[in-house]
Amino acid sequence: MGLISSGQLLKQLLSQPAWSHQKRFAAVAQCWQEILPQKSLANSLPVQIIDDVLWIATPNHTWSQHLNLQRRRILHQLNAQIDPPLKEIRFSTVHWHRKPAYSPLAADPNLPHPSQIPLSETIQAIAPCDSQDPVAVVRHWAETQQKMLAGLPPCPRCHRPTPPGELTRWQMCTCCIVQVWQTEQSDFCLGLPPTSPGSEASTD
Repeated sequence: MGLISSGQLLKQLLSQPAWSHQKRFAAVAQCWQEILPQKSLANSLPVQIIDDVLWIATPNHTWSQHLNLQRRRILHQLNAQIDPPLKEIRFSTVHWHRKPAYSPLAADPNLPHPSQIPLSETIQAIAPCDSQDPVAVVRHWAETQQKMLAGLPPCPRCHRPTPPGELTRWQMCTCCIVQVWQTEQSDFCLGLPPTSPGSEASTD
């Protein structure tokens, strides 16, 4: 029995019924790359197809709204190249944070993490704790944390001191953006439209 090339093996696998959904998604993703302009491609990512609905991840709600205005035109162009056709396109920020290609650390691994607190001269001048007393060690740690947090800008959502890198990347602190992601993940699973990060549930 002769050896089968990787290309032939891949074709055999993709020809099986179990791979039909993945083949369809791959075709849609390829068409997406061909249809959209570069700026839109840099701010969108096909995620999955559920019940003939194509879900697209975007970095923020501004881009979701921008692409949603072009939804009908994009859907028409996609359906002209794929079979079976899609019924709808929906946009959400839910899965964008999982996209490594556009992480600020992807271009330069040496960049600081968004949650890293810049070391001021005051913090750098803090002497390490040489005490062996556990209470003194904990007290020194707490005082150091307070000095590190002093002067940090507040999160616009919860008003807690927040590293500038988090505000630059998410416009809020890590805890708040996680809550937003969890809410949008629930909406995504239910097929509900994404909500604004600043919106709050009505208590009326």
